[in-house]
Amino acid sequence: MLDFLKRCARSLFTRLALILILAAVALHIVTGELFFRFQHDRDTALRRNLVQYAHFLAQELGDPPDRQRAHELGEQLMMRISADGPEQWTAGLEPSRFPAERLRQMLTSGNVEVAGVHGYSRIRVRTGPESSLTFDIFPSPAERQDRYSFRLIFLGVMCFILLTAYILMRYLLRPVRWLTEGAASVRDGCLSCRVSEKSSGELHDLTHTFNQMVARLERVMQSQKGLLLAVSHELRTPLTRLKLQLEMMGDKSAAQAMQEDVHEMELLINSILEAARMQHDVSALKREKTDMVALLADTVRRFAGQPPGVVVDLPAGQLWAEVDQDRVAILVSNLLDNALKYSGQDAEPVELHCASENGDIVITVRDHGIGIPEEAVDRLFEPFFRVDESRTRESGGYGLGLSLCQAIVRAHGGDIAIESRPGAGTTITVTLPAAG
Repeated sequence: MLDFLKRCARSLFTRLALILILAAVALHIVTGELFFRFQHDRDTALRRNLVQYAHFLAQELGDPPDRQRAHELGEQLMMRISADGPEQWTAGLEPSRFPAERLRQMLTSGNVEVAGVHGYSRIRVRTGPESSLTFDIFPSPAERQDRYSFRLIFLGVMCFILLTAYILMRYLLRPVRWLTEGAASVRDGCLSCRVSEKSSGELHDLTHTFNQMVARLERVMQSQKGLLLAVSHELRTPLTRLKLQLEMMGDKSAAQAMQEDVHEMELLINSILEAARMQHDVSALKREKTDMVALLADTVRRFAGQPPGVVVDLPAGQLWAEVDQDRVAILVSNLLDNALKYSGQDAEPVELHCASENGDIVITVRDHGIGIPEEAVDRLFEPFFRVDESRTRESGGYGLGLSLCQAIVRAHGGDIAIESRPGAGTTITVTLPAAG
């Protein structure tokens, strides 16, 4: 519920709706205030009649005012009459529910003051230097019922107007929701997505421009992928010929060095093809129900004895997931290999943690090595990217390991994130869906 309220508070639609409601309330208040001020300051026929009516009431009671006559008028005209001065008394209706503290001054003319609110009125007539008559007028039961009905009707009409405005705003802001969903799809690597252009005006231009941008980006990425795959495939043939020729060479020492170079090129080409396959062919995965605890424990054994070592924190039970065992093993191996490579031999051991959280399996690899600059973290998943361009293949690899890791994780419908600070180490968190 709290997350829903936070999303609503950040929503553009919610803010527009609040602006509309506040504008309507402000307009209502300003209009009412201006109307009241306009009526208060003008000499209208109603004002003159009210003043004359007040004088007639005072004359009807006489001087000094007749209390018995006041009681009769009060019962007849739905009012309470109070006398202030040498004689003080109250006649007519019994004092009840009269909102004296909420009365608003309506007019002042000579010795007459009139105030009122919600059908209740108070007319005060000064009959002498130290005496006055006050007439408190109550609305009849029918008037109160009418006012209650008016409030219900007003509330219903306002709710209808707000509901209609809500529906219209939701309809008009559909392109914003489409763009948000489209941008999320592009962020997740789906460059074939397009948003609907069933809108008009500026929002239509925006969705059309977004689709053009994604289409152009898709063409660029396809061109780059095609070039990369073509080069990788074309390199396989000469590499095969080189391997055959090396096996036939008489100088074994020279052949050994060249074979190592050829092997490195094969590893590079295989990494490129594997990453491309994971990004664009999810069906290549051989999914099977796997105990992730056992898989991680088996993978960690390959790094036994490598300084500064690996500390494992795995649950006692089993955690099941539908994964490609070989590729997840490659994923974890790459992460552990990087963590060990960039940790000093005297540093604290690399930590491998696995747990179940909210229906997902979360794998965390943490090292206490040199760390990564903040500006480089967002580029770590780019193919061939190295934090330090001066590193050699031996010290910095090809720059394909994390790119392949991201491709494997996304092919499984998961997520991978990196947190790092120079001198404090790096933490990589992998989230994979658990088996249902």
